[in-house]
Amino acid sequence: MKTIEERYLSGAYLGHNPSWDEAFTPWKAAKIQGLLQKYQITPQSLCEVGCGSGGVLAALRDYLGEGCHITGYDIAPALKDFWEKHGDRGIDFRLADFLESSPEEHYDILLLIDVLEHLENPLEFLRRSLPRARWFIFHIPLDLHAQGAIRSTPLGLARQRTGHLHYWNKDLALAMLQECGLGIRHWEYTAGTVDLPTYSWRRRLARYPRQLLFALAPDLAVRLLGGFSLLVLAAPR
Repeated sequence: MKTIEERYLSGAYLGHNPSWDEAFTPWKAAKIQGLLQKYQITPQSLCEVGCGSGGVLAALRDYLGEGCHITGYDIAPALKDFWEKHGDRGIDFRLADFLESSPEEHYDILLLIDVLEHLENPLEFLRRSLPRARWFIFHIPLDLHAQGAIRSTPLGLARQRTGHLHYWNKDLALAMLQECGLGIRHWEYTAGTVDLPTYSWRRRLARYPRQLLFALAPDLAVRLLGGFSLLVLAAPR
């Protein structure tokens, strides 16, 4: 029986996502940077679990400076080719399972950016990770929305192509984090389908009603149309 992780170990995920969404990483890094600035958090150590191409960490290096030790964990062997491009950024990339690393390793910030939805047991992962960092920053796609439930196709594609095993709305995502022992310090919506470029004419057309409704009624736009994610700053209680 194939394991959930095998799609990443075998290269199947890379086959569906050859760029590993590297083009989106500067946008994600800018969101994280804005959050750190808002709360005046200056980490001396930062770790991203499920760091993918490493683009988020490479983009954050310019903001964090050389004084911050940056570590990235991922389990997909294919990512080594991506990491080589950031060889001059002073980032400690590790091809390993974060939960199998030394429990004595502690970070000021642990990043989980578009990761929880890929994990077989995100609650267990969160509980075991809780002692490992002072701050946690999450980016969680909000795949559970009215349009997706009616059409059903988006959820199926998210599972097949991008490996999403779990689907949340805002309230369920925040409740999960709190149930695992985290206190929510800040949350906000991010609008990747509005902010980021796309080559699909259908997505370009869908951008305009999303943009308009989100400006008028953000919660309604997220619950009704989808295409949004949740950026969260949290700390162990």
